[in-house]
Amino acid sequence: MIYKNGHDLLDQLLSFLKQNDGYTIFVPYIKNDKLLELLDQNEKCTQIIVRWLPMDLISGASDLEVYETCSNRGITLYRNPRLHLKVFLSNESCYMCSANISNRAMSTNDIENFNYELATIIEEIDLAAKVYFQQILMDCVLVTEEFVSSIRKQINQIEMAQPPEDFAWPTTDQFKDPFLLSALPMTSTVGSLLDIYLGRKGFSSEELNCAAHDLALYEIPMKLSREELLDMLQRSVNNHPFILALKEHIEHQPHQSLNYGGVVRWIQKNTTTVPTPLSWELKEKQLVNTLYEWICELDETYSWNRPNHSQVIYKKCFNY
Repeated sequence: MIYKNGHDLLDQLLSFLKQNDGYTIFVPYIKNDKLLELLDQNEKCTQIIVRWLPMDLISGASDLEVYETCSNRGITLYRNPRLHLKVFLSNESCYMCSANISNRAMSTNDIENFNYELATIIEEIDLAAKVYFQQILMDCVLVTEEFVSSIRKQINQIEMAQPPEDFAWPTTDQFKDPFLLSALPMTSTVGSLLDIYLGRKGFSSEELNCAAHDLALYEIPMKLSREELLDMLQRSVNNHPFILALKEHIEHQPHQSLNYGGVVRWIQKNTTTVPTPLSWELKEKQLVNTLYEWICELDETYSWNRPNHSQVIYKKCFNY
């Protein structure tokens, strides 16, 4: 089905959003008043990705106020200057359109001078598409108060049709910080990731989303053999800054080991919470158990056991 702006595009979008427990918005240009209208109809948005090139903001095609709206509503905002697609993404499906978020691009038939826009709904997204969306997220910058403040000062000083050549974006690329919560593996076990990658059936949408996140996080291409996949995964995970830092912390502890609570405290101290592919609230047990499984499965020098009531991860070279 194809939906048309000025007819049923906006109504079908609102209907799509209401049918889903949570969604992510990938839209280059967003006007804040129209965004507020959408969010007032459905408050389940968890993250938004915008383009935000200098001229987007100077010309008013996009609003910096979007950040304040996101901050007030607990939505994480990202910037990706390569973004051109327009997608509202849920766990299993997506609403694809040509429209940005503005009154002219998303209108009812009683508004004059609306843009001609089309949209459709993809009911089921395959793993390759899920990975593609995760790759976009991995390539984003996390928008913070400091980020917006830096940009706002420059825009307020510009009184010209084109931005100056020395227009400076903040240099701190916080999304690429390997210690964001989204830089942790999300699939419960390495074996599950291998099975999903190789096309085994019976996995939930949530499990597929977690696998797509991990494939994008560790930059795993599609169409590898099981052996190639495991080899590349092993190298990527063991060289990831987060994993290296956690192992270093463990190896500097007495007996080169760390109990469950110690891992939890280290994660809490060293990560920033951002949305993950998990539709449920991330629990400490699930997060730490996943880390235990991944580290010990992909590094033969590590293992874990339960000497008392707490799981302990340790370096095998120590006679535990």
